[in-house]
Amino acid sequence: MSKLEVDKITPQSGTTLTIGDSGDTIVIDSTSVSGAKLAAPTLVGSASSAGSILFKEDTDNGTNAVTLKGPAATADVTLTLPAATDTVVGRQTTDTLTNKTINASQLVDASIATGKLADDAVTYAKMQDTSTANRVLGAASAGTISEVQIATDMIVDANVTTAKINDNAITLAKMASGTDGNIISYDASGNPVAIATGSDGQVLTSAGAGAQPAFETPASAANTPAFLAYVNSNTQSIANNTTVQITNYNTEIFDTDNGFANGVFTVPSGKGGRYFLNGSISTSVAAVVLDKQFNIQIKAGSTTLASFTILRPPYAQFVISTIAELSENTTISMNMYQDSGSALTIDGARRTFFGGFRLIS
Repeated sequence: MSKLEVDKITPQSGTTLTIGDSGDTIVIDSTSVSGAKLAAPTLVGSASSAGSILFKEDTDNGTNAVTLKGPAATADVTLTLPAATDTVVGRQTTDTLTNKTINASQLVDASIATGKLADDAVTYAKMQDTSTANRVLGAASAGTISEVQIATDMIVDANVTTAKINDNAITLAKMASGTDGNIISYDASGNPVAIATGSDGQVLTSAGAGAQPAFETPASAANTPAFLAYVNSNTQSIANNTTVQITNYNTEIFDTDNGFANGVFTVPSGKGGRYFLNGSISTSVAAVVLDKQFNIQIKAGSTTLASFTILRPPYAQFVISTIAELSENTTISMNMYQDSGSALTIDGARRTFFGGFRLIS
């Protein structure tokens, strides 16, 4: 092996110093060249090919190498290394990025796929605010939506079903406004309807199944049929020891249904019911009659409804009243019995009268 020992090799001006030919290996002792004597590395390549620097490893006697390869760039490219001891992490390393910051400008738009997100990693706070767009809510497997307010425009029209509304949840304040006095009912199809407000004094009247009720003016609520008549002259005699029907009511005050005639009230057709009946008979005698019976009666046909008896002095007036259930076409009359020993005359001047009326059910 030849050996050349020199202090300095200087090429001729304007020429290139070449050591060895292609394929030769030039070995320089590791202690022979100091850093101060090593020129700045130069990437070797052309505009169409990448330059590279080769680093041999010590641990395997230089068998393996690390190549730092630059791109075939059309402009200068600068690779800046950290100013402290550190490790460059590659795509195939299992190391993690510690103390490294990746901001939005370093991420490619739409580059984070769904698979890169952990389950439950996106919180409500990280979702787009409802002031700019609707948040997309999925069916949660557990828990409730506590951090999201659901606005009116997020609910599809007519999409809240009956089952979603709790019992007793709708207050009067939440009901739609209506007209004062209206009543909610249902039509034949079961749909709710508003019953129009009635007038003062009207009553809500049912129209039967399948029809809506309505406010109507009630039928007359007067106590009718009603009648009242009196005797205004002394014209009827009551025989001794005899029951006599009073017929000489020659003046009528009122008779609403034309049911009173000749001292008898006949319950009009369809007007049966509970009646109040009232009457008075006044007579006079010439002398005091003791221990003699004077009796007045209200009769329905031949049946006595009420009776009043007195052992009387002269110039007595008998008043009697009763309430009775009467059927239509029943006849009602006033009657008197006396056993004074002689006939008595009915006294007029309105002291003898007969009247009555049907009570409102």
